[in-house]
Amino acid sequence: MTIDFIVVESGGSKSTWCLGSRINSLIARFQTEGLHPAELNEQKLAAIQGQLHRYTFQKHTHTYFYGAGCESPLLSAILRGFLNKAGIEQIDFYSDLKAACVATLNQQPGYAGILGTGAIVS
Repeated sequence: MTIDFIVVESGGSKSTWCLGSRINSLIARFQTEGLHPAELNEQKLAAIQGQLHRYTFQKHTHTYFYGAGCESPLLSAILRGFLNKAGIEQIDFYSDLKAACVATLNQQPGYAGILGTGAIVS
């Protein structure tokens, strides 16, 4: 199956990957270790490549990466270089706080309290 987009939500302990297509929506979901820019290594790269090798990507496959510190140009540049090695090229970076708010509030106004891994209050 061909992948049109990837959404990654990465915290310090784990990253959740969702791969999808415009036609079939969600195709796959899996987890890898957290991808904090200060803790990237060859083992994490190999784990990601091992998961991604099963899928066919379009030239225009777009990745939306939500993670701690991703609003920093320096940290997003480090992550971009790492993900490029895994074969991921078109990437937009966003804060993990934005991911939590979008997931809990969608397009509605409101408040979200982020308490740590897996704990969100809205």
